[in-house]
Amino acid sequence: PKFHIRLKYYLKILRMIYFPKKEMALKLNDIAQPSNTYDSIIAGIKSPYIVFSLIAQEIGWKFTISLFIKLFVDLILSLKNYFYKKESYFDYLKKKGVNPLEIEKAVKNIQ
Repeated sequence: PKFHIRLKYYLKILRMIYFPKKEMALKLNDIAQPSNTYDSIIAGIKSPYIVFSLIAQEIGWKFTISLFIKLFVDLILSLKNYFYKKESYFDYLKKKGVNPLEIEKAVKNIQ
């Protein structure tokens, strides 16, 4: 189960994109550091679009959007691992009546 680990990183990515630090938002919008409240608010509103477009310039808009959708879907699908335990490959082989040691020996002989 990796949902809690994935959720932490997914929220960190979203926080960095949609809620950047004030200094970073001002730099992205080319506003001088001692700024008034109005400039800070405008920079905070415009900076998520700028960050997202910077990512999209590198890898493309469609790929960027599909990447964030896939990250979210993987995050949601990882919830099932808390309820359904994954079966290891060796447990699967034992159920089928195959000795895992024979498989390991065969792989070593091939190498």
